[in-house]
Amino acid sequence: MFRSATGQIEELVSDAYFLGMFDFASYQSRVFRLDKGDILVVYSDGLTDAENQWKEMFGEERLLELIRQEAPSGSQALEQRLLKAIHEFTQGTPQTDDITFVIVEKGE
Repeated sequence: MFRSATGQIEELVSDAYFLGMFDFASYQSRVFRLDKGDILVVYSDGLTDAENQWKEMFGEERLLELIRQEAPSGSQALEQRLLKAIHEFTQGTPQTDDITFVIVEKGE
């Protein structure tokens, strides 16, 4: 989560199984607060595991740096930059997993 007021990224860590990993898994809800301008980015491991032609992964560090740079410009700018970055990084390399992300920005 990108905190607009401070420009910091706050990671929301879970101790539960990955969503969809086991049919018997249960999950507990957790409350968190979004303030005006805050941006929540939820993504699948397929995004960070996306590979280029040299078998390098997109990675979490690259994703976090991209969020730090682009989130101050808003969720739409972040979405466009992230799509472009993935496209440029993978350069058409076939992927082995889905690349999924959701971006939510708190407005007024």
